Amino acid sequence: MRLRVGRIELIVVIFLIISLAANIYAQEKPIEKFLPDFYRVQFAGYTGLFTISAGKQLFNNRYSAGIGYGYTPYFIAHAEIHTVSIKQILYSRKKIDFKDNTITPSLALSVALETGNNSTLILPDKFPKNYYRTNSITFPLAIGLTCRHYTDNKKLKFVEFSIEGCTTANYLLLLVYSRNPANYTKLFSIALSLTAYY
Repeated sequence: MRLRVGRIELIVVIFLIISLAANIYAQEKPIEKFLPDFYRVQFAGYTGLFTISAGKQLFNNRYSAGIGYGYTPYFIAHAEIHTVSIKQILYSRKKIDFKDNTITPSLALSVALETGNNSTLILPDKFPKNYYRTNSITFPLAIGLTCRHYTDNKKLKFVEFSIEGCTTANYLLLLVYSRNPANYTKLFSIALSLTAYY
Protein backbone atom coordinates (compact mmCIF):
# COMPACT_ATOMS: atom_id res chain seq x y z
CA MET A 1 0.00 0.00 0.00
CA ARG A 2 1.48 3.32 -1.11
CA LEU A 3 0.49 6.65 0.44
CA ARG A 4 -0.32 9.25 -2.21
CA VAL A 5 -0.34 12.81 -0.96
CA GLY A 6 -1.49 15.63 -3.25
CA ARG A 7 -0.32 19.23 -3.40
CA ILE A 8 -2.99 20.64 -1.10
CA GLU A 9 -2.31 18.09 1.65
CA LEU A 10 1.43 18.66 1.35
CA ILE A 11 0.97 22.43 1.67
CA VAL A 12 -1.19 22.02 4.80
CA VAL A 13 1.28 19.61 6.44
CA ILE A 14 4.23 21.91 5.63
CA PHE A 15 2.26 24.85 7.06
CA LEU A 16 1.62 22.93 10.29
CA ILE A 17 5.30 21.94 10.65
CA ILE A 18 6.60 25.46 9.91
CA SER A 19 4.08 27.06 12.28
CA LEU A 20 5.07 24.69 15.10
CA ALA A 21 8.79 25.40 14.55
CA ALA A 22 8.15 29.16 14.33
CA ASN A 23 6.02 29.07 17.48
CA ILE A 24 8.81 27.41 19.45
CA TYR A 25 11.35 29.90 18.08
CA ALA A 26 9.25 33.04 18.51
CA GLN A 27 8.16 32.72 22.14
CA GLU A 28 7.84 36.18 23.76
CA LYS A 29 8.45 38.02 20.45
CA PRO A 30 6.10 40.29 18.43
CA ILE A 31 5.61 37.65 15.72
CA GLU A 32 3.92 35.42 18.31
CA LYS A 33 0.47 36.95 17.75
CA PHE A 34 0.46 35.65 14.16
CA LEU A 35 1.40 32.09 15.11
CA PRO A 36 -0.95 29.30 16.21
CA ASP A 37 -1.83 29.06 19.91
CA PHE A 38 -2.56 25.35 19.77
CA TYR A 39 -1.76 22.08 18.01
CA ARG A 40 -4.33 19.28 17.99
CA VAL A 41 -4.35 15.57 17.18
CA GLN A 42 -7.80 14.11 16.60
CA PHE A 43 -9.06 10.57 16.10
CA ALA A 44 -12.25 10.22 13.97
CA GLY A 45 -14.92 12.94 13.77
CA TYR A 46 -15.65 13.03 10.00
CA THR A 47 -12.45 14.94 9.10
CA GLY A 48 -10.29 11.82 8.73
CA LEU A 49 -9.39 8.84 10.86
CA PHE A 50 -6.42 10.91 12.11
CA THR A 51 -6.33 14.70 11.88
CA ILE A 52 -3.57 17.14 12.82
CA SER A 53 -4.38 20.83 13.10
CA ALA A 54 -3.17 24.20 14.35
CA GLY A 55 -5.04 27.38 15.18
CA LYS A 56 -5.83 30.29 17.45
CA GLN A 57 -7.72 30.60 20.73
CA LEU A 58 -9.81 33.78 21.16
CA PHE A 59 -12.25 35.53 23.49
CA ASN A 60 -10.63 34.49 26.76
CA ASN A 61 -10.30 30.82 25.75
CA ARG A 62 -14.00 30.53 24.84
CA TYR A 63 -13.55 30.13 21.08
CA SER A 64 -10.97 28.37 18.93
CA ALA A 65 -10.51 28.00 15.18
CA GLY A 66 -7.96 25.88 13.37
CA ILE A 67 -6.99 24.43 10.01
CA GLY A 68 -6.15 20.75 9.74
CA TYR A 69 -5.20 17.84 7.53
CA GLY A 70 -7.00 14.53 7.94
CA TYR A 71 -6.05 11.11 6.61
CA THR A 72 -8.07 7.91 6.38
CA PRO A 73 -6.12 4.83 5.21
CA TYR A 74 -7.25 2.36 2.59
CA PHE A 75 -7.91 -0.50 5.03
CA ILE A 76 -10.60 1.58 6.79
CA ALA A 77 -12.44 3.19 3.84
CA HIS A 78 -11.36 1.02 0.86
CA ALA A 79 -9.77 4.22 -0.52
CA GLU A 80 -7.15 6.64 0.77
CA ILE A 81 -8.96 9.80 1.82
CA HIS A 82 -7.19 13.14 2.32
CA THR A 83 -9.17 15.95 3.92
CA VAL A 84 -8.45 19.62 4.59
CA SER A 85 -10.71 21.14 7.25
CA ILE A 86 -11.43 24.24 9.27
CA LYS A 87 -12.81 23.54 12.74
CA GLN A 88 -14.40 26.10 15.07
CA ILE A 89 -15.17 25.31 18.71
CA LEU A 90 -17.28 27.35 21.11
CA TYR A 91 -16.77 26.56 24.80
CA SER A 92 -19.56 27.07 27.34
CA ARG A 93 -19.23 29.59 30.17
CA LYS A 94 -20.44 26.91 32.55
CA LYS A 95 -17.60 24.73 33.77
CA ILE A 96 -16.58 22.45 36.61
CA ASP A 97 -13.28 23.34 38.31
CA PHE A 98 -11.16 20.96 40.37
CA LYS A 99 -7.48 21.44 41.25
CA ASP A 100 -5.63 22.34 38.01
CA ASN A 101 -8.42 21.02 35.76
CA THR A 102 -11.70 22.24 34.28
CA ILE A 103 -14.44 20.34 32.47
CA THR A 104 -16.37 22.39 29.91
CA PRO A 105 -19.14 21.55 27.42
CA SER A 106 -18.33 22.50 23.83
CA LEU A 107 -20.01 22.87 20.45
CA ALA A 108 -18.04 22.47 17.20
CA LEU A 109 -18.67 23.21 13.54
CA SER A 110 -16.26 22.21 10.77
CA VAL A 111 -16.04 22.60 7.04
CA ALA A 112 -14.18 19.70 5.42
CA LEU A 113 -12.97 19.33 1.83
CA GLU A 114 -12.01 15.89 0.53
CA THR A 115 -9.17 16.62 -1.88
CA GLY A 116 -8.68 13.25 -3.58
CA ASN A 117 -10.53 11.45 -6.34
CA ASN A 118 -13.08 9.83 -4.04
CA SER A 119 -15.68 12.59 -4.29
CA THR A 120 -16.92 15.29 -6.61
CA LEU A 121 -16.69 19.04 -6.13
CA ILE A 122 -18.30 19.78 -9.52
CA LEU A 123 -20.71 17.14 -10.75
CA PRO A 124 -20.10 15.62 -14.19
CA ASP A 125 -22.48 16.57 -17.01
CA LYS A 126 -23.96 13.07 -17.12
CA PHE A 127 -25.89 13.76 -13.87
CA PRO A 128 -29.23 15.63 -14.02
CA LYS A 129 -28.97 19.28 -12.93
CA ASN A 130 -30.16 20.12 -9.39
CA TYR A 131 -30.72 16.42 -8.59
CA TYR A 132 -27.41 15.32 -7.03
CA ARG A 133 -25.31 17.37 -4.64
CA THR A 134 -21.54 17.57 -4.43
CA ASN A 135 -20.10 15.21 -1.82
CA SER A 136 -16.64 16.75 -1.68
CA ILE A 137 -17.59 19.31 0.99
CA THR A 138 -19.07 18.24 4.32
CA PHE A 139 -20.09 20.13 7.45
CA PRO A 140 -19.22 18.05 10.54
CA LEU A 141 -21.02 19.02 13.77
CA ALA A 142 -20.05 17.97 17.29
CA ILE A 143 -21.14 18.34 20.90
CA GLY A 144 -18.57 17.38 23.48
CA LEU A 145 -16.93 17.60 26.86
CA THR A 146 -13.48 19.08 27.23
CA CYS A 147 -11.11 18.54 30.14
CA ARG A 148 -8.31 21.10 30.46
CA HIS A 149 -5.26 20.56 32.60
CA TYR A 150 -3.36 23.78 33.39
CA THR A 151 0.42 23.54 33.75
CA ASP A 152 3.14 25.58 35.47
CA ASN A 153 5.24 25.45 32.29
CA LYS A 154 5.86 28.90 30.77
CA LYS A 155 5.64 27.65 27.19
CA LEU A 156 2.79 25.15 27.57
CA LYS A 157 -0.27 26.87 29.11
CA PHE A 158 -2.60 23.87 29.23
CA VAL A 159 -3.39 20.52 27.66
CA GLU A 160 -6.91 19.66 26.60
CA PHE A 161 -8.58 16.27 26.12
CA SER A 162 -11.96 16.21 24.35
CA ILE A 163 -14.58 13.60 23.63
CA GLU A 164 -17.25 14.55 21.09
CA GLY A 165 -20.41 13.08 19.65
CA CYS A 166 -20.28 13.86 15.92
CA THR A 167 -22.42 13.89 12.83
CA THR A 168 -22.53 15.99 9.67
CA ALA A 169 -25.10 18.51 8.50
CA ASN A 170 -25.04 16.60 5.18
CA TYR A 171 -26.24 13.40 6.90
CA LEU A 172 -28.94 15.23 8.84
CA LEU A 173 -30.23 16.85 5.66
CA LEU A 174 -30.26 13.47 3.92
CA LEU A 175 -32.20 12.01 6.85
CA VAL A 176 -34.81 14.78 6.58
CA TYR A 177 -35.24 14.08 2.86
CA SER A 178 -35.33 10.30 3.20
CA ARG A 179 -37.45 10.21 6.40
CA ASN A 180 -36.04 6.79 7.17
CA PRO A 181 -35.74 6.16 10.95
CA ALA A 182 -33.48 3.16 10.25
CA ASN A 183 -30.71 5.63 9.34
CA TYR A 184 -30.49 7.14 12.86
CA THR A 185 -27.97 4.61 14.14
CA LYS A 186 -25.51 5.35 11.33
CA LEU A 187 -25.56 9.13 11.75
CA PHE A 188 -23.30 9.51 14.77
CA SER A 189 -19.74 8.72 15.78
CA ILE A 190 -17.33 9.52 18.60
CA ALA A 191 -14.21 11.68 18.19
CA LEU A 192 -11.28 11.96 20.61
CA SER A 193 -8.73 14.75 20.55
CA LEU A 194 -5.66 15.93 22.43
CA THR A 195 -4.63 19.60 22.18
CA ALA A 196 -1.58 21.47 23.46
CA TYR A 197 -1.94 25.24 23.99
CA TYR A 198 1.14 27.47 23.96
